[in-house]
Amino acid sequence: MSGVIINKGYEYFTYLEDVFDIISNKQVDFNWLIESYECYPENEKVANIFNSDTVFISGKDLTELNKLDETQWIWGIFHGFNRNISEEQIKQEKYETNNIDLVWDGNMFHPLAEIEIIAWDSSATIILSKDSLLIKKIIENNENAVELSAFKKNNM
Repeated sequence: MSGVIINKGYEYFTYLEDVFDIISNKQVDFNWLIESYECYPENEKVANIFNSDTVFISGKDLTELNKLDETQWIWGIFHGFNRNISEEQIKQEKYETNNIDLVWDGNMFHPLAEIEIIAWDSSATIILSKDSLLIKKIIENNENAVELSAFKKNNM
């Protein structure tokens, strides 16, 4: 498991269009459970979808919604799952999202997730993935991406 933090190079954080570019549009390969979020979409359709505590959505639909409203995500945890894992299986698994030390140690919140994107108080985007090649590619292609262990060592 590895991850990166991006906390500079952008005027504001976190916009999904930027994140989708950073992860090479792999969001469409997953179903997403989105929770612990704060955002203020202007589009009524998008606002209605993000009007509950959690949202379960396909990567394709998330991409389409983002095209309707490029919302800034102030806070949020986006858990990405293989599409063959059902929403019921995901919700039955026990996990916690209130222990940020898990993230700083390079662990994901949800044990079934393949990737997690964390919008951190409009000041950073954290990306964790079981795919170490994806994280390596992010670091190689984004000068502002810092590997989480290096960030922790230098900032905590």
